[in-house]
Amino acid sequence: MIGGLSTIAIMLMCSYTLKVHAGCPAGFDLNSFAKNLEAQKSNNKTDAEILEEKLRSVIPLTDTDSDNKTSVEELAAFTQKTLKKVHDEEAKFRLEILDKNKDNKVSWEEYLQSKENIGASTEEQKKRRFNHADEDKDGQLSQDEIISMFHPEERSHMYDVVIDEYMETGDSNKDGLMTLEEYKGKVKKTGKANVEAAEKFFKMLDKDEDGKISRDEIKEWLTSLNTASQAKKQSQQLMDMVDDDKDGLLVEEEVLNHKDLFSEDKQKSKKKAKDKSKKKADKKSKDEL
Repeated sequence: MIGGLSTIAIMLMCSYTLKVHAGCPAGFDLNSFAKNLEAQKSNNKTDAEILEEKLRSVIPLTDTDSDNKTSVEELAAFTQKTLKKVHDEEAKFRLEILDKNKDNKVSWEEYLQSKENIGASTEEQKKRRFNHADEDKDGQLSQDEIISMFHPEERSHMYDVVIDEYMETGDSNKDGLMTLEEYKGKVKKTGKANVEAAEKFFKMLDKDEDGKISRDEIKEWLTSLNTASQAKKQSQQLMDMVDDDKDGLLVEEEVLNHKDLFSEDKQKSKKKAKDKSKKKADKKSKDEL
């Protein structure tokens, strides 16, 4: 079970805009949090008392140099460890579901039976990703190799195969670059015809603003999605919200001053606003197409 600050990190990741590429895996840690909450309630503790206990654990859990303060680097290290645990739990869950013959491995045939979506468009691309994830070349995926398959952003040896998938689907003139029009074509091929979102995403990837996406730019984007990058981003965002005196360090008083960031009502409000925004954007997209 992932508890304490780890739960808070997952709550942030799932409820706000701080998300990893794959999103929250089947509610593993939120379920753990709920069970932990009920267990503590049985000891006659209120929600507020339970939340305060968790928040008081933030500094002790993250303060590696024992100065009673937490830097953004310390917070990032803990957050990355937490996010890696999420991937480990997800991979364990997938292994249990996909492994039909219960040999603790997932074969290509077992994967095909599952109809799991990894983002690749064709069976050939899926097979190639499977083979790259299979590092020991035994024709099957271990629990660790499942992470490579479903979260290629975590493993640098998977970058090229994902970049190839993008280019094969979008680079229609095969010049090794993808224009906006080619990218829009790729979006339509994959059935995600949100032109406005496609244009924003293209602009985000096109770092040198030359109107084309290169392999290096796709690689840079993939790197930004891994747990190390996400942990730095999440930690800096949390630091910006909670570090009242702006000294680059968190102390217990500052964490307790921002209980509302971690309250259940705040999470529900954020989720409701996000869902409403998404529904509005979807409607706008349909009207334009």
